[in-house]
Order: sequence, then structure tokens, then C-alpha cells
Amino acid sequence: MFKTYIEQCLAGEALLEEIDDFVARWHNESNFERSLPEFLGFSEDEYALWAENPGLLGYIVFAHKNKISLHKVLEKDLSIVARSESSEESRLE
Repeated sequence: MFKTYIEQCLAGEALLEEIDDFVARWHNESNFERSLPEFLGFSEDEYALWAENPGLLGYIVFAHKNKISLHKVLEKDLSIVARSESSEESRLE
């Protein structure tokens, strides 16, 4: 059974840093039955946001792990950042 990139990340079988390998694998396969977002395990919205800002990848995986929307994760994280008192506290980890 084929596992998406997200599924492999959640299973501990892939690292965040390996996403480019998955994208290359999709481009190199002769069978394009799945779109790239489907191959990665992203929704169309998640894919669009990730393509625009690759730094959101950890948030996307976190959202899938916790079965919540990416937008809720980002809203919560941005409210924490906005309330922090120093730049050190506002660093996104």
C-alpha cells in the first residue's frame, strides 16, 4: 500500500527535510494517477500555502497529526507570537 509523505512523516518513516525527495519522486514516476498534493498527502489549500511558504511544512504535519485544520494551527500560533513580549519568545519552533 502506498503511503503519502504526510503519512510517512506521522509514522516516523520520513523526515521534514525529505519533502524534496518526494517531489522529485513524483516528477520521475511515469504514472501520474495522483496530483502532487495528493501524492504528498496535502489538501489543495495546504499545498498552495506550502508552495508559497515552505516554512509552513512543520505546521502542516502538526495539523495532520492533531487532526485539526492548518488555519486553526496558524491562528493559534500567530496569536501566541503576537502576545510574546520579546523577539526570543516569539521564535517559532
